[in-house]
Amino acid sequence: DFFVFYGFCLWEPGQLRRELERGSWSMVAADAGTLWGELKRQRNDTDPRRSGSDMWEAFARKISEDEAPSAFEKDSFTDLMLKEWSLEMLYVPGKEDVDDRNDSSIVPDVDTGLRIEIGMMVRGSSRDLSPFLLDEQLFHKSTVLIFQETHELSVGLILNLPTADIYTLVTPGGKDVEFNIRYGGPNDVEGEEPPIWLHASEALRGLRIGTPIREDNLIWTCTSHEVAKSIDRGLALPAEFMLVRGFTIWEKEEGTGGMYGQAMAGNFEAVSVSSQIEHAWSILLRQERLFESTLNENIARSIEAWGVLEKENEADLEHNSSIHKRLVFGSKTKVCDLADEALKNWVKIFLLGDAEYASF
Repeated sequence: DFFVFYGFCLWEPGQLRRELERGSWSMVAADAGTLWGELKRQRNDTDPRRSGSDMWEAFARKISEDEAPSAFEKDSFTDLMLKEWSLEMLYVPGKEDVDDRNDSSIVPDVDTGLRIEIGMMVRGSSRDLSPFLLDEQLFHKSTVLIFQETHELSVGLILNLPTADIYTLVTPGGKDVEFNIRYGGPNDVEGEEPPIWLHASEALRGLRIGTPIREDNLIWTCTSHEVAKSIDRGLALPAEFMLVRGFTIWEKEEGTGGMYGQAMAGNFEAVSVSSQIEHAWSILLRQERLFESTLNENIARSIEAWGVLEKENEADLEHNSSIHKRLVFGSKTKVCDLADEALKNWVKIFLLGDAEYASF
């Protein structure tokens, strides 16, 4: 006859009303007996991996009694994410379960001689259970350029996230040239001009236009003036440059942590083969300004660039073929595919500004 609850929900004044108005919640009238009956019914099915969705559907149907069961979408993105959250936060595996959520055996081998240096490239983890499924989805299958590396912090530029924003550069010859701005991370520098221009042009490197991030590095930084002059002189096309706004900081404590700590934890993987970096760069250059119509293709090219940075050896192939099978509980959806969808939805919400709040 008793139920025990741990924790509670809290809204600031007016917050719940605003969430109702935008469709995040719907109101339903129910008496105490109905609520108590649903709690008892839920108690008979104690598996937290069901995420309480049966109770939600029961009350949802009371809002519109004529809704057929098929009208409630099964295995929607939000339902699958909720199930994974429930698995991570609420579920205690039994003896018969294989708990692979934090199993170090599924983390790809990390070179203990790893050194994180300016100019190197890292990519988001290749683990089937992405460390960025439930949080920081922008790093899932990301391509990151290490821009600074000090005793206090690591600074990286995410290269694979075009935005909907455009920067217009006026050249000395009077041309108005538009550049798509890429999202480099949540940190930024005050100022009107996006701070970081990049190129990997062999011709410009030969003419020493710009500055190598590190000596003998493929990727160079340059100024807007150098970009403008190069275009006017016909030395390079606008599509050969990347313009990045923002960066990401990974702090260190007493010299430990930073990107090195991230890589050792299996969250990122270092890439050192220049041909792979050059190939990935060429793929990312083909991404376009972010619109609803270009979203899927941009995500596909982002994942393609991430894929070419993979170390192709028998151990990796065996690793991938053996673990890329875990499905979201009660569904036919692979967890790795759900993580890709989570990245796409992050881009829609934060870069495209297209957050959808479905109501009944």
